[in-house]
Amino acid sequence: MALTPCKTCSNQVAPTAKVCPGCGVKNPGIRLKHYFYGLAFITVAGWFFIKVLGAPSTAHGEKITAEEYGQEWPFTVPAVLLDCEPPAYTVVRVGDTTYAVNGSARSKAAKMGWHDLTEIWRDDPKSVGTGTTWKVPPPTEMIQRALARCSKS
Repeated sequence: MALTPCKTCSNQVAPTAKVCPGCGVKNPGIRLKHYFYGLAFITVAGWFFIKVLGAPSTAHGEKITAEEYGQEWPFTVPAVLLDCEPPAYTVVRVGDTTYAVNGSARSKAAKMGWHDLTEIWRDDPKSVGTGTTWKVPPPTEMIQRALARCSKS
């Protein structure tokens, strides 16, 4: 470990020294630039954690409604914001809640903090009286519209 000059008296001290033996100043090896380096590191690390590791998406999506799709509408809510999260995760947003739609999005839902689509997924009226219920599948055109949003990003 190299010695550095004391910030007050210029005696050679270890950078980790708590007190200069020559003049008694506290933290003699720490310079103002060290504080700036620390601040820069914290800023970059904070940006990395927020931007890269999970900040909510700023994209809001394309509003689609039950009126557009009629009986093919797969949701229990009257309107959603259709969107795509890169690379190819089709999602819908209702208020502040994001729901995973396609298979790749549903496989990452827990990791991304998205809700399960079954919370707003409508039962198919054709299943009434059959003893089994199934859901109205999202129309292929809806998935393609969402994926087109990813290719624009």
